Amino acid sequence: MASDMHYIQFPLHLIDSIPEKLTEIIRYGIVRYGSTFSIKRHDVFRQIVYLYYKDELPYVLSGEINSLINAGLFTNNGDYAGFDSEGHFDPDENIDELIESWNERPDLYKLCVQVYQIHLATDSLNLTDYRYLDVICDYNTINVQVQKFEKKYGNDALTSISLKMAFDYRDNDKGYSEIELLKAFLAIKSLQGKAKLCETNKAAIIMRMTGARSKEVLKEKSKTNINKRLIEKFNKRYHIDKLLTDLRICRFIQSKLPNNRSLFISTSLNDRELAKAAFELIKRKEQKTQKSIIKKQENEAKNLLNQLLQGT
Repeated sequence: MASDMHYIQFPLHLIDSIPEKLTEIIRYGIVRYGSTFSIKRHDVFRQIVYLYYKDELPYVLSGEINSLINAGLFTNNGDYAGFDSEGHFDPDENIDELIESWNERPDLYKLCVQVYQIHLATDSLNLTDYRYLDVICDYNTINVQVQKFEKKYGNDALTSISLKMAFDYRDNDKGYSEIELLKAFLAIKSLQGKAKLCETNKAAIIMRMTGARSKEVLKEKSKTNINKRLIEKFNKRYHIDKLLTDLRICRFIQSKLPNNRSLFISTSLNDRELAKAAFELIKRKEQKTQKSIIKKQENEAKNLLNQLLQGT
């Protein structure tokens, strides 16, 4: 289990794979999170040795170590599992053997790094019910899909979900309206990013609910029956307004504030906080616009002065 403060990120276009591929998406997010940890070679191999004696390594790595043992290149300390007589885990001899034997095997070291980073991620996320091989296989499957998508459309936007919410939707049957709420929440999270609020509109939310960040992607996403029905339904004002209200009632979002044709939304700020933050955002945009106008006027005046000087 994990606390509800633990989040994973994944590309927006995977939304239309929810809830069917939620397990794979969770595992993709775990590996993606793990890749953000910095590592040291010694620590990587220390964990690999520990997992070998615990019989928890992917079979590719455990098989390679068994081959080293058979060749006399790895000292099998199976009786003590790498621990010394005082109960301290001290596998330095095994670590040195792996470093020397796999020095020319970048493929194995890359896999070792991935296993170690998954260990760091799952430890940080307080996850215990997983197998390295399952996580890696599902990550690789999703990553192929992500790479294919981004090769065609460019880097995708990211959305995020708490592990508590992800496990709830993975482990419990949800009605279609509940799945729509989740997709709307993920759409909003992709718009808000790391900020405390986002300024958006209903059309943008609907588009992102299909997994599309642009009209180009939407053309492809809208070909599926599920997304066709979703777009048709929420293009009607009653349904999109009800969806936004339900997001608030179910606490997917904490506040929303219409402003002319735009909509301010926050997943963390209350109504008063959102109003103040929206005001500050509007002011910053006005100042930025004013600075651009002033700069343009100054450039025009400078060009005019140069023309006058050249004419004298």
